[in-house]
Amino acid sequence: MRNVLAIARREVISYFYSPIAYIVLALFLFISGFFFFNALQWERGDLQNLFYPMGFVFFFFCPLITMRLMSEEMKMGTLETLMTAPVTDTQVIVGKFLAGMGFYIFLLLPTLLFPFMVSRIGQVQWGSVMAAYIGLVFLGCFYVSVGLLISCLTKNQIIAAVASFIVLLFLWILWWYANDASDGVLKQLMLYVTVFGHYSNFIQGLVDTRDAIFYLSATVFLLFLSVRIVEARKWR
Repeated sequence: MRNVLAIARREVISYFYSPIAYIVLALFLFISGFFFFNALQWERGDLQNLFYPMGFVFFFFCPLITMRLMSEEMKMGTLETLMTAPVTDTQVIVGKFLAGMGFYIFLLLPTLLFPFMVSRIGQVQWGSVMAAYIGLVFLGCFYVSVGLLISCLTKNQIIAAVASFIVLLFLWILWWYANDASDGVLKQLMLYVTVFGHYSNFIQGLVDTRDAIFYLSATVFLLFLSVRIVEARKWR
């Protein structure tokens, strides 16, 4: 565990040595603030209309968070050095994942001010708000694990970011298509695998263990694939 935390700490620190961290933070706060203002002005403080677009907005930003996690190591030639240290491939991947999630939560924390601001002028259903934030954390686990997996596949950070964005965009489009499809087994299957149907349950205040298990199992599977990819690179 000490090795995992050391890798995660190293990665989190490196985020803030790069201007991309501050650019991502500023853009995210601007866009999330816009949606919050919209919820206040047009939706009478209905925070559901804030959390829905936040899930969408994060899939633009998570590829920027994850694009460098493994790609930079491979490009700079430091991956081999890291692998010769007394750490396992699993520890490297888990440490990188925790670093990505750490920065994701760093972006998320300032938005906690929004429900407190709404509570000054009206009533806030805190149970629903907490459920939505739990959903955002689970969604972030999936986003970051997708980005980390793709970052393991290429040395080019831009390609990693674009590929992650395309994958997440495809899942969003599939979810929209499933919502418009006629009822049936195929629709239910698509809603289940597209990830975002589970997120909408959290926004509605429903914390269901089935949704949590789905996100955790998907995240673990993607991290497992990342470990296998790193192991395969050793034998090239």
